[in-house]
Amino acid sequence: MHHFNPLWTIEVRGEVDATSAWLLTEPLMAATEGAAGHVVLDLSEVTFFGSHGLLVVLDAHHRATRRGVTLVVVCNRGVSRLFEVTGVAGTLCHDMVRV
Repeated sequence: MHHFNPLWTIEVRGEVDATSAWLLTEPLMAATEGAAGHVVLDLSEVTFFGSHGLLVVLDAHHRATRRGVTLVVVCNRGVSRLFEVTGVAGTLCHDMVRV
């Protein structure tokens, strides 16, 4: 995680599954509840992204929306496909950048 108020960047690498998704919770909470005005969640280096990770991102998106924080999700084709298949791409559409 890097932060230069008001921009925070959280970079994620590797697999995000049931055993590791909780590791995203704390940095996303700190960013969306702190002084950040903009949060970039970079998932472009993620090799697997499961439903637990999806729940963490959706929770962060809702929290950011309530607090007036802009959350931008940068993701690769695999992660964006999960968002599309699960029907949340519409929720994150304006917040998602594909690489």
